Amino acid sequence: MRDVADVHFPKLSWLVPQQKLNSKTQIQRYHGPLLLSHGDKDRTIPYQLGRQLYESANEPKQWVRIENAGHNDWLCEAYLRQLEGFVASIAK
Repeated sequence: MRDVADVHFPKLSWLVPQQKLNSKTQIQRYHGPLLLSHGDKDRTIPYQLGRQLYESANEPKQWVRIENAGHNDWLCEAYLRQLEGFVASIAK
């Protein structure tokens, strides 16, 4: 969360508690299948921060880059195909 604050409010990001709202720490604790997606035009949470979060995650994991999608307009046919394939792969 602080990473996002650094992007939008760099002079105030110190107000965000680093330990309580640390997505990287939380995702490293998870050890199940993970599908993480991010719109490459997201202006709320920069794409690179989503990618860094994915890199911090444990296997098994899958990354889906949603082209031309922002923060709230990511639900599209390409994503649904990836989701279907991911669910099928863990159902085996």
